[in-house]
Amino acid sequence: MISQSIRCINLNKPAGIYQIDFTFIVRNKSVYSLMLLRHIPFLKAVFLHSITAFGGPQGHFGMMLKTFVHQRRDITEQELLEYNAFCQMLPGASSTQTLTLIGYKRGGLGLAILTLIIWISPACILMSGLSFLLDYLDNRAYINIFKFIQPMAVFAEPEAAIAWLDSGAPPPAPAESSSA
Repeated sequence: MISQSIRCINLNKPAGIYQIDFTFIVRNKSVYSLMLLRHIPFLKAVFLHSITAFGGPQGHFGMMLKTFVHQRRDITEQELLEYNAFCQMLPGASSTQTLTLIGYKRGGLGLAILTLIIWISPACILMSGLSFLLDYLDNRAYINIFKFIQPMAVFAEPEAAIAWLDSGAPPPAPAESSSA
């Protein structure tokens, strides 16, 4: 085991001098692989979550609550609520940020990066494959793939209206017109 140390870096601050002790230890590969082995069940749960997650951030939150709070107990429900609230303030995908934050809390920066890679890989692979597939399809075959979308949309709108009327919900309030 090789050790290297950098000791006593002084930072001059207006309120005084702060002393920080940094110690960097370079370890052999077997120690790192043992550290990674302990996170394999967590990474497996992240992978299963990434291929089964649906419904946007609200659906992901429910699935994270079930998987990482109730089943695995990686974090508490209060922590998940705080992480989700914090990630909602940040720009970008809140589900991705929340899951990466869970990985960071569990194992530091390395596990957070690995969690992010595992979370985005299935979607990236699928979308990349579909983009190359559409490039190889001939224009006529491409049109045949989407020929049922218009009839489905024509059916879906009246079906939703009928379901809404059958639910007994009150009709929407008429828009107020301003008379001058």
